[in-house]
Amino acid sequence: MRIYFTYPINTMSGKREETVFSSYNDNSICVAREYVVPTYTDQNANIGLIATNLGRVYDDFDQGYKADLRTYAIRANNESAFGTYPINHYAFYYKMWWAVNWGDPLIDLKTITFADIGLLTIPITTVKIAIDNGFLPPIANYADLTASYNGDH
Repeated sequence: MRIYFTYPINTMSGKREETVFSSYNDNSICVAREYVVPTYTDQNANIGLIATNLGRVYDDFDQGYKADLRTYAIRANNESAFGTYPINHYAFYYKMWWAVNWGDPLIDLKTITFADIGLLTIPITTVKIAIDNGFLPPIANYADLTASYNGDH
């Protein structure tokens, strides 16, 4: 079934009854899927702690960096390089941190702080630098994604 939204609704996100709605690409795409309750495991708890901590770190990133992540996500999804469903900017942010952890397993994603980026010289200070260092998948046009995570250049 295909649904077309008309003014004033562009897209939906959230959960209603047994359906989950997700919006992507600046609300130009809306995906609906059946909600499935995950089975709780210790791994769920671990991932939850990591997600909570990375959310706190994300809150400290500058708006320019976040805007560059959004631009990156739109461009990456337009290249259709990552599968059927579009990936939002926060998922790319999360993916970036897992790549950082993969490169240096001593970096604990449950305890990493915003200040640790500079202290540990983690090369994610701009989206461009994160791509250049292999922490985000490369796309064709990314040279202009240079807003710093903390406002410095």
